[in-house]
Amino acid sequence: MSFFKVLEQELNLFFGKDQQDAICHFEGPALTLAIPGSGKTTLMLARAVYLSEHHGLDPRNLLNLTFSKAAASDMAERYAARFRPNFRHQFEFSTIHSFAFKVLGQVWKERGIRPKTLLTHQRELLSAAASQVTGSRLNDDQYEALSNQIGYARNMMYASGKLAASGLDFPEIDRISDAYEALKAKHHVMDFDDLLLAALKLLQEDSSILNRLKKRYPFVQIDEAQDTSKVQHEILKRLVYPANNLFIVADDDQAIYGFRGASPELLMSFESQFPGGRLYHLSKNYRSRQEIINVCSRIICHNQTRYDKTLTTDRGSGGKVTLMEFETYSDRNKSILDQLQNQAVPGHTTGILYRNHLSGLSVMDALLEAGIPFKIEAGRRSLSDHWLVRDMEAFIKLSANPADLDAFLRIVYKTELRINKEAVETIRLNHRGRDVFEVSLETIGRKGHSSERIRRVQQTVRGLKHMGAADFLETIDGELGYSGYLEFAQNSLGQSADRIRSMWFSLIAIASRFERPEPFFERLTALDQYRPRGDDALVALSTLHASKGREFDHVVLVDILKGIFPVKEEFRTEPERLLLEEERRLFYVGVSRARESVRIMHSRFGGGRHLRLSLFITEIMESLERLRPNASGSARDAGSTPAGCPSGAAHHLRFGWGEVLSQNGDAIDIQFKDKVRTLSYRLCIEKGFLTFPENQPVIQN
Repeated sequence: MSFFKVLEQELNLFFGKDQQDAICHFEGPALTLAIPGSGKTTLMLARAVYLSEHHGLDPRNLLNLTFSKAAASDMAERYAARFRPNFRHQFEFSTIHSFAFKVLGQVWKERGIRPKTLLTHQRELLSAAASQVTGSRLNDDQYEALSNQIGYARNMMYASGKLAASGLDFPEIDRISDAYEALKAKHHVMDFDDLLLAALKLLQEDSSILNRLKKRYPFVQIDEAQDTSKVQHEILKRLVYPANNLFIVADDDQAIYGFRGASPELLMSFESQFPGGRLYHLSKNYRSRQEIINVCSRIICHNQTRYDKTLTTDRGSGGKVTLMEFETYSDRNKSILDQLQNQAVPGHTTGILYRNHLSGLSVMDALLEAGIPFKIEAGRRSLSDHWLVRDMEAFIKLSANPADLDAFLRIVYKTELRINKEAVETIRLNHRGRDVFEVSLETIGRKGHSSERIRRVQQTVRGLKHMGAADFLETIDGELGYSGYLEFAQNSLGQSADRIRSMWFSLIAIASRFERPEPFFERLTALDQYRPRGDDALVALSTLHASKGREFDHVVLVDILKGIFPVKEEFRTEPERLLLEEERRLFYVGVSRARESVRIMHSRFGGGRHLRLSLFITEIMESLERLRPNASGSARDAGSTPAGCPSGAAHHLRFGWGEVLSQNGDAIDIQFKDKVRTLSYRLCIEKGFLTFPENQPVIQN
């Protein structure tokens, strides 16, 4: 009986012709391009068994590598469940990092070298290094940016002291990197990037160790090879040369870890690096309905740096990919709850996916409030330490206690106060426990525009503690001028203002349920402390990055917005083009997680501002079913205009005078002095931000 007949009859595993060809590959290099849901992990396991059964390969002589610890565990579990009962072979599955650690550990033991401890909490040491250099503490966003850039530099093998010169832009990155290396040496620890660099150095310098490893592992196969960085690629090349018995399984369209140094360009150059290598295609998806596969094809065809593929499925039609448009985040969240509570098929799983960690906040809050169990995949972020939340806390502290100097100093440059540094220093010196606004008036003088502005801000801040939580946030944003701070400071914050806005809109959606700011902040603390019970929840919240390798019956995508995902839609340079393509691949990964349906949920307004759909949505708009339900679930006329919506001159509390250009539904376009802004007419009127006085000047273009 043939090998594949045994798999069919004993294990109920059926492989198509393309899959069988790849499984039967023996010697020499091979690249198997596998689309999402094509069974690539099962194929790798079957090939491992085939090498042992058909070619007599000792399982200990096959090195099975993958990208993440979770993926390695998944491979081991799948092999134990599907193959082990029928085959006696026992294979090892590991990450490249764990393989490097094993090699280094053996060499250290042989040479009597004191082993280094693996650093599992990088943040503490890296933050200490940054503090030594800059004298300030890293917040979450700064730490993420710094750790990503240092990790990228190590995986790209940039020379010490040349990080900034190589294009990395974190302030003082070279000095911080040097301080970080010194702290690791002092504590005799190494991080995960050190494992790879140390292993590569060992293979470069000690031919006896390299030859020993080649003899031990004459065959190497690697899964998720699109995630391989330059240093990992260099390790693999040395292990397999000159026989090059390297079997690669990858999908260049799922390369989403460029910030770690991974690049599909390594796959694109496979044929030049390994002349005579075989190329196999796995083009059939066993996961998703035809409609989902069609949309996936239309998404990824806009990329240029890729292998051309044809995506097919054997699951047939019956799936749905829908764009659902809502007025607000709250309306969107209500719809998510309704659909989860009225799930047509009991037991179906749902993945709620988003680009940025904090976009899931308001969804998480809604699920908790409704008592719907859920789990959170990797990539969770702290709320309490986020600078945006700390700013809001400073406003409420100052409202409750106008003598709180620390709170005042935190927000003074983020409001309409417009007090210069010299005046702020004078206020600090003359404070002596008094009302900071009264001290400000004494410092600047009690007459003139400056004093009027200070009194206006004083009065507004005084009333914050008595407002509803959503009004509290919107007043800070509009009347106190915090939105201007976000726009002005976006470059120094290290991220786009629109990305910050995604969190801001989530905060407003959560706040809308609370009559006062204090319980709103208590809710944020509760969200920070939430830990799911068990791992059997049918609903999962996840970043798009963390969702890779997962699959769900239904996928809900949120915050697929212009300025958020992708941050930048235009490109002028090759690096910018490649970054845009990686973001598009991430969108492709998210859609391809679904078996039965994909719902892209678009909130048209957040904080009174019109939110525009991402380029990635407009590229596939013709393939989407488009619905615009209202909060109660009934259809809403997309072209209706609010009754009484005026024309002519308009005045916004924050942006000043402007001229109404057009209205479309609740969206009103107004030309202000600086630019055209699209606002929510309804929310602006409700909050008193927008008025339409007669006989007033119109802005001149």
